[in-house]
Amino acid sequence: MLSLLIIFSTATAAWSQKALPGFGGLEWGDNTSKFKRLEPSATLLELRKDFQSAIGSGKNIKIGIESAKAPRYHFYKDRYYLFSIAFGDERDFTILEDALTSKYGPPKSEIPLFLQGKPNAKTGVKLYWEIENKVSITLRWSQINQGELIYGYIPILEEISKEQKESIKDNL
Repeated sequence: MLSLLIIFSTATAAWSQKALPGFGGLEWGDNTSKFKRLEPSATLLELRKDFQSAIGSGKNIKIGIESAKAPRYHFYKDRYYLFSIAFGDERDFTILEDALTSKYGPPKSEIPLFLQGKPNAKTGVKLYWEIENKVSITLRWSQINQGELIYGYIPILEEISKEQKESIKDNL
């Protein structure tokens, strides 16, 4: 039986009963200067206006799968809002799915993935959990793109969505 906590940080406080903390010593909403202190060799890349991303060392991250790649930290307007880690083995998808389901119950949604333009060519699945309307967890497996585990801070994700909708409306 797996006694796996999916991902946790040795530098982060214990799991909150309200919502999951961030990862790698960061709490949700922390600024990039704190990230730079924790990961001095990481380079923050400006993806587009207000969005930055960096690949971390993974030194403070524990994940119970073998094929995990270096973690990625994402910031919006200098605030930490998204953590992602890629993996390359379908067995690791099953391990993560089982551990997440054991800890949080069945996924809120399950979306099959298909080849573009080929509705009968299923290539994978995307699962989604939501923790107390504060943290979203997306677990994705695709035979083409491999797998990814993504934790997102919902208040900032909603802010991004609202601002993008307003921007579209303003440009119509």
